[in-house]
Amino acid sequence: MIKLLKKYKLLMLAVLLVSISIFGMLGFTSYEKSRDIEEIKKVIVRANELEQRLPILPEPYAKSLDKVPDEVKAKYLEKIRNELSSVFSASSPLLAQRIGMMTGAVEGQIKQDFRAEDGGVKAADFKSIDIDGDVATVSVNLTMWSKITDYTTGKKLTAAPEGTMHFIYTLRKEDGKWKITGLTGDYLPGPGHP
Repeated sequence: MIKLLKKYKLLMLAVLLVSISIFGMLGFTSYEKSRDIEEIKKVIVRANELEQRLPILPEPYAKSLDKVPDEVKAKYLEKIRNELSSVFSASSPLLAQRIGMMTGAVEGQIKQDFRAEDGGVKAADFKSIDIDGDVATVSVNLTMWSKITDYTTGKKLTAAPEGTMHFIYTLRKEDGKWKITGLTGDYLPGPGHP
């Protein structure tokens, strides 16, 4: 009877230890997924904040039509490459495309009579975030704004347009960090859309 009681206690102890291990792993997995979701959200918002703010020339050129020296421009274009590389995957053609867009925005301001002065993300409404290992797909509505001053008329005209877009992002975890590998997006026509 004592041997049976000892075996029962050992069996109960083993079941308890296995249960604790399983619940511990489930809790850790849930924690990891929550952490990944938060990191993914930050990467997407940061990417859009960068795209709204990176075209802004460094001071004092952001608020004047003064000629931008070549060395200032070169240093700023390097900053654009570095900043975008922190959120877009180097293995995706999207990084080169985004660098090209931001470079074009900077070049356009230097050649024409307007300046980007400010911008950002006003709201991020994440619809879904699906993670499968090191790959994620995200559906999100982002409301973005910018502030642009146009000097073409000889008078300073400032506009601050705002728009909401629906995006589908794909991301991959590279060296422990989530990076954007693809995206599609379109402007939402109004309230009530996904």
